[in-house]
Amino acid sequence: MVNPNNPTQYVILDTGIVDLYNGSWQFEVAAADHIIEYQSLNPEGVFVQDDDLIKASIDPAPYVIIPTRGERLDYSFSFPVISQQGSRVIIRILDFNGNYITSLVDQIFNTSGTILRFVDGSDWDGKDHLGQIVGPGTYLMHIEVTDLEIAKTWIDIAPIVVGVYK
Repeated sequence: MVNPNNPTQYVILDTGIVDLYNGSWQFEVAAADHIIEYQSLNPEGVFVQDDDLIKASIDPAPYVIIPTRGERLDYSFSFPVISQQGSRVIIRILDFNGNYITSLVDQIFNTSGTILRFVDGSDWDGKDHLGQIVGPGTYLMHIEVTDLEIAKTWIDIAPIVVGVYK
């Protein structure tokens, strides 16, 4: 069993022998070169470096998600880093009145770039900070990037729509 929300786990293929050892099941690998990485799970998204960025942006996928059907929202975001101290990137989901729903990212980056979040565990699952599925409606995806040395801040907001399945 692999937990896709744990970035330290991988799915691997291997050949070997399964047998009982001291009352518990053990797996003995046939040979080191038989271990093949099948899939690595990266809930942080894929980083693409871009030193020419001059502003922050957030780009959710342009479709309605229905979390009650297990749908998730893919998105990407870009951010500049000007100083040696790096930039703090915070991404929040807000309701249309500006009330806090949840935070998706709160991390410091030392290099400008774009993060692509298109896999389970890195995209948004339609839940609030308490783990409850949000109701249908229009929400705001909000990115705030602050350079930690010069205290310059960039902000971008994009609408997202959550639907319901009846």
